[in-house]
Amino acid sequence: MNTPTIWQSHEAKTNFDELLEKTLAEGNQIIVRHGDPVAMVVPIPKIKVAKPKRHVDSLITCLLNSPLAGSGIELEDRRQPGSERREVAL
Repeated sequence: MNTPTIWQSHEAKTNFDELLEKTLAEGNQIIVRHGDPVAMVVPIPKIKVAKPKRHVDSLITCLLNSPLAGSGIELEDRRQPGSERREVAL
């Protein structure tokens, strides 16, 4: 793998298309501001993109397994006056 090219932030902004092309052709590119590295552009094929897991019951499970579950803690009802209460199936 090649040594990453270093880009000044204003140079990266002005030449963004070139930055992307070099990233795809040569690999990682580093962006610096005032001499300090602030970002790295990495080609997508070189990283694994995590797919988000969808859990419908994750909030419910979290609340039921909370250390405060069954502790008797009482929360203030902050609904607007006149709003109706909804039934939620657990």
